[in-house]
Formats: sequence, C-alpha cells, structure tokens
Amino acid sequence: MTRDTNSDEALLEWEASLETGMAQIDEQHRTLIAQIKVIADRSRANRVAETLDFMQNYVREHFATEERLHHETDYPEAEAHLDVHNAYFQTILNFKKEYDAAGGEKHLLMLLKLTNLLSVWWKVHITGMDRRFADYYRAVFPCRAE
Repeated sequence: MTRDTNSDEALLEWEASLETGMAQIDEQHRTLIAQIKVIADRSRANRVAETLDFMQNYVREHFATEERLHHETDYPEAEAHLDVHNAYFQTILNFKKEYDAAGGEKHLLMLLKLTNLLSVWWKVHITGMDRRFADYYRAVFPCRAE
C-alpha cells in the first residue's frame, strides 16, 4: 500500500517511548494504536464511522480505567487530566458531526484527517499526562503497576 509522506509522518506506531510501565494502561493504549493503524489503510475509507464508534466506546472504557486509578491514588493532577479526557471526547463527537455532514464524497479526506488527529493526540497524551500519572502511580503503588 502506498501512502503520502505526510500521513506516514503522522501515523502513530507503538514504540518503547509510549510504555507507561502500567500493564493494563499499556495494553489499552496498544489496542487504540492498532485501531488507528487499521483506519490508516485508505482502502477502508468507508470505515470512518465504525472507527469513530469504536473510539467513543473504547475510549470511554479506557478513560474510566485511568480515572478510577486517579481516584484510588488521590492523584493531584486528576482534575486536569479529566478535563483533557472530556475535551478529547468532545473532539471525537465534533469530528463525528463533521464527518456526517461531509457526506460520502469526502470520506478519504476525513479518513486522513481522523488518522492524523488520533495519532497526534494520543502520542502527546501518552507521553505527557499519562506518563506523569504512571510515574506517580508507580511511586505510590510500586508493586501494583505491572
């Protein structure tokens, strides 16, 4: 499959820098990144709606896991992290509205836009906020992180 250089640069791949050291969180992140790779395949441009549904449902589950762990540990940045989660979820809902309004002729463009949005957002979030929480969690519960 041939891809544009720009989309290759943006496509998120699982790598060691994304490891948080928390097995459950890392597994959920791997699943999310695998889904991003699936939608990057341009032959699946008709699967944007399916991907958005997956993101809404799976991300809700993933965020609930993180937020439960924040609560259990009295994580001091929990509120800011929750605000970012809520903003992301709203971004996905807004993208879904935009996709629905765009109609069939723009599916490929929307696919490229969604792939880039997800790749960039998740890399920044995992290596930033999630990594800070994982460091905090491992410090508070060193035996439970794995």
